[in-house]
Amino acid sequence: MQAILGDFQYDFNTWVVKRQKNSKLKIYPYSQLLFAEVFKRQNVEDSKYAIFSAVAVFIYMLIHTQSVLVSIAGFFVIVCSFPISIVIYSLVFGVSYISGFHFISVYLMFGIGADNIFLLYDAWAQSEELKELK
Repeated sequence: MQAILGDFQYDFNTWVVKRQKNSKLKIYPYSQLLFAEVFKRQNVEDSKYAIFSAVAVFIYMLIHTQSVLVSIAGFFVIVCSFPISIVIYSLVFGVSYISGFHFISVYLMFGIGADNIFLLYDAWAQSEELKELK
């Protein structure tokens, strides 16, 4: 943000602080341009956490399933759910925009997708035990 506004931001902020100390009037500056820039930068920062989350989910899947093939296939299914959900979201529900808040669903989809992989893998492992009981 410093590169965008330079000294103007500092001068404006000091002016606002001086005026707020001497008055009951509270000044809340707002700019759509600044909000968009801050929001974009925050999404870039949060995408680092999404990548870390994806790697952590994959490593945990690898440890839990003890199979590289099952882990890669499960991770592939989770990643493929993103474009499919966007198509359903736009075609079925008729929503034509995607805002920055929609990217928060990445964490939700990783959690639900990984949970489904773990449940299916555990059910498959238990079905082997059921065969032995018969």
